[in-house]
Parts: sequence; structure tokens; C-alpha cells
Amino acid sequence: MTHPERPARPPQATPAAGTPRRPTAAPEIAITPEAYERFCTALEKHSGILLGPNKGYLVSSRLAPLIAKFSLANLLALTEAMVKGTDPRLVAAVVDAMTTNETKWFRDEYPFAALAECVLPDWVDAKKFSARVLSAACSTGQESYSVSMVVSEYAKRFPSQKVPRVSVVATDISDSVLDQARAARYSDKEVMRGLTPERQRAYFEVDSPGMLVLKREIAERVTFQKRNLLNDLTALGKFDLVYCRNVLIYFSNARKQRVIGNLMKVMNPGAYFIVGGSESLGALGPQFTMTPFKGGVIYQLK
Repeated sequence: MTHPERPARPPQATPAAGTPRRPTAAPEIAITPEAYERFCTALEKHSGILLGPNKGYLVSSRLAPLIAKFSLANLLALTEAMVKGTDPRLVAAVVDAMTTNETKWFRDEYPFAALAECVLPDWVDAKKFSARVLSAACSTGQESYSVSMVVSEYAKRFPSQKVPRVSVVATDISDSVLDQARAARYSDKEVMRGLTPERQRAYFEVDSPGMLVLKREIAERVTFQKRNLLNDLTALGKFDLVYCRNVLIYFSNARKQRVIGNLMKVMNPGAYFIVGGSESLGALGPQFTMTPFKGGVIYQLK
């Protein structure tokens, strides 16, 4: 949605030197078609996020506070600052504001059932001593910690099996969600989204009124790192299972293939790959075998 430019306001008096400025409310953003298009291009370059043509309301609501915070005149000025790249804090703040962080525990169920019923038994049969899981675009950590819960539950269900030592590396582009994920601290309402009462009691302790913290057994299996999936990921090492769910839908086709290619480079031969229910691998699909599983699909690198 675009809005016509508003008429210019009369100039304001400049305060005398040394006079503290009064805090100002976040300005309303006047978004012209040109400003919106240029911002969308800059955002896609820095994050891969591809905004549709009618997201002006979203840009306005999320970026107004940043325009005020960084003392910028309007959306066009913000975009020019992003393109110049002179302030990395601004770019990080914009990407953080425009990132959608919708998540819940055990979201969609089948990706975690696949771990318990297919992946872990396969690793046990292969006598793997250790295995590594990548949780890409992990948001506030619910997916990553759900994986850790499944591993603990499997080991308790089959105490006679030599379950590999599993470590989870979780990545996201947003600093704010990574901070929360590392703290492993959630409100009681967040904990209730997707967790049974039994799991709530088993894996959380009261931290303060209305806030819960994950128990060490679950939290210590997961580490978090800031990563842009459009960039090289090889420094993360190799993985035996990769989750990249409900992320590819925000990218153009070319960038989807780039992200999948980057993830393939960090997969061991035979690694499992799970994407969102509405996502596919496109041109890179033939590099994987595909197995339907409980309403979803499990891919395995050939």
C-alpha cells in the first residue's frame, strides 16, 4: 500500500547549543512507489526477504521507530543509508524489524516425529557415535529446543540403545531473537504454544512470575550463531540433519536455490533435510531422495 507525499511542514526553530532535545514520537512514513521499490531491493539484497507489492503498511509500522531512532528524514533516506552501509547497526536493525518470527514448539509435528521414528533409529543402526543437527532460521529457539527434547525422550525410551551424542547448531539473521533463544527463557504463554502439560513440567523451571526457563539437559545441547543463509555456511562444519522450514517462501526462486545450495555444502552424504510443508527443492530436488512421511516429506542427500 502506498501513500501520497504529505505537504512539507514549516521549519522548526533550532534549539540553542547545549539545550537538550525533547524526545519526539516516531514519525509517520510517507511512502512513495519509488521509495518502496528501492527499499524492497535493498532489503532483498541484505536479507533475501522478498516483499510483495502491497506491504507498505508493514514497512510503515515496523520502520517508523527506526527512522526516528537513527534521525533519518524518511524511508528513502533510510534506504540510502542501507545501500551505503556506513552503519552496520542500522542494517541489522532494519532486517531485525522486517523479519517475521512466527514459531511454536513442535510446529507441524511431523518433522519431529521423523527425527524420533526415522532419523534417530537410522543413526543407531549405523552405530554413529555423534551426530550434528542444523536448525536454520531458528527464530526464538523453539524448533531447536524441540529437537533436543526429542533426543532426550528417545534416549529414555530406549535405554539399551547406543544413541549418538547429538549437538544442535541453530542460526538466525536476527540479533533480538537469538538473544532470547540463548537465554532459553520464555513466558508461560509462549511455553504453552505447542507443548503438552507433561513436557512443560518435564523441561521447564519457574524463573520468575510468568516466566519459565529451560532445564540444562535440554538447553546445553543447543548453540546459537548469527548467520545469513544467503552467505557461505561452511564455517559451521558438516551436519547429519538440516531443518530449514518456512523460510524459503520469503525468497525469490533464484535465492531459494542459492540457500539450498549453501545448505547442501554443509550436509554429510546421506544427511536428512526437512523443509516447510509448502516448500520444495526446485531444480536441486534430484540431488535428494524423497520419502513421504505423516503428511510431510523427508529428503535425504544422495
